[in-house]
Amino acid sequence: MDKAINFYELKQELADLGFTDPQVIDDLRSAVFLENEEQRIATQAFDVAFDLDLIRDERGRLTFLAYTGSLGAGTDNWQLQTFQPNVHAGAAAELLQARATRTVDTEDLSFMPLDPKAVQKEIRTIHMQNMTITQETAEQFAGFVEESLTYGQQWFTYELEENGQVKADSWYAFSKRQAADEDAEIIRPFAHSAKAEDLLPELYRHIDQQTTSIYLQKSNTMNNENLSYLQKQLLNMGFGEKLNEDLEKNIKAKATEFVLPTTLEYNQQSVDYNLHFKAGEQNDMYFFNKYDAKMPDKNLEHTFYINRGNGVTAKEAYNLLEGRSVHKQLENLENEKYNAWLIIENGKLRTFNDKWNYHPEKAIDKMDIVGIGEPGAKEKLMKSLEKGNRHQVTAMKNGKEVKLFIEANPAEHRVNLTNWKGEAQQLEHYKKAELKQDKKQAEKPAEKQTTDDTKKKRTRQAKVTV
Repeated sequence: MDKAINFYELKQELADLGFTDPQVIDDLRSAVFLENEEQRIATQAFDVAFDLDLIRDERGRLTFLAYTGSLGAGTDNWQLQTFQPNVHAGAAAELLQARATRTVDTEDLSFMPLDPKAVQKEIRTIHMQNMTITQETAEQFAGFVEESLTYGQQWFTYELEENGQVKADSWYAFSKRQAADEDAEIIRPFAHSAKAEDLLPELYRHIDQQTTSIYLQKSNTMNNENLSYLQKQLLNMGFGEKLNEDLEKNIKAKATEFVLPTTLEYNQQSVDYNLHFKAGEQNDMYFFNKYDAKMPDKNLEHTFYINRGNGVTAKEAYNLLEGRSVHKQLENLENEKYNAWLIIENGKLRTFNDKWNYHPEKAIDKMDIVGIGEPGAKEKLMKSLEKGNRHQVTAMKNGKEVKLFIEANPAEHRVNLTNWKGEAQQLEHYKKAELKQDKKQAEKPAEKQTTDDTKKKRTRQAKVTV
């Protein structure tokens, strides 16, 4: 039932953003029920290729993290941009198309996720860079905008001539963005919608440069979309919601960078975290770049870096500090993704990629584990090992049930087994009965050969004695 609800909510969320292709719905259904940790869905909309990135949170629910749009791949005018999950696909496509229509072909690739406000701001900036306006028209337009603001109308449309000149008396005011966008759609391709706080500075650039600063101050208000994105990121990374208030205060204070401390407890052990945030170049967006994890009681600590919103979770960091291994999807310098097991060795992260050929499920398949054949049991065990957990199972030993703890050990190509006392156990003692029988049968010919060789040796010795 939970998966069905998860699927329905994601389906609605993607549809609201303009991703309605039937194949997207089919791929989404598969992603929800396959229970992969991360999932990417490829689709096309508005003549642009999109990759939708989804990730499973600590509660096991699949969430829409971000998506990337690509236009003109393989050309000198390739446009690629990552967007936050609340940006409509139509707006994303409009931005990439606007970038592509600039006078000079320029490859523009960015994986820093843009929020709706940043997208609209850049679209209008590109349009306004091509916009020209006379002093007289600018004064008339600015007067109209200021008067409309007194009636609560904050959105405007204006029409451009083919040469980019603003057409006099072509502007209209609206109280809602949707109405402005619809009006602009009717008279495209030479009409655009804009908000007063973005439009007025451009108008006043033609009238009085100093007046611009009054309206630019409005655009420096806290970016609620950015805050919401960071809060969701913290939740997915396992830090919960208790840092939300302090995060909001620091963003409102417009600090260039700041650190948020928190403490979490696992298995009655405390872990201290320091989360590092930094403002972008324009100070209008903040990014969660890295965090420090420390276990004071054991004098263990390590810094974990965040890449495009993804990284080692808080619980996984604890498991790594405890000496266990974690399986993650990583990216190389060419932005190519690959899977690898991680461990902390001599204070540094060491990786074991697919070429290392480590498959802990091979050891699991040999063990006589109670209930492992039940639907989803093995998958649950494997996911737990990949997160770095010490997973408890019940295994058979000499006809008796024994509680064991299993953890992955990629460095030595095996799994670690311990009993409830923490004593190391040998895999051989917990193998399935048929595997033990196969081993005994394989040992019998060897024993017989050894016996025959011994008899022959004694016979030769006897003959020599005689």
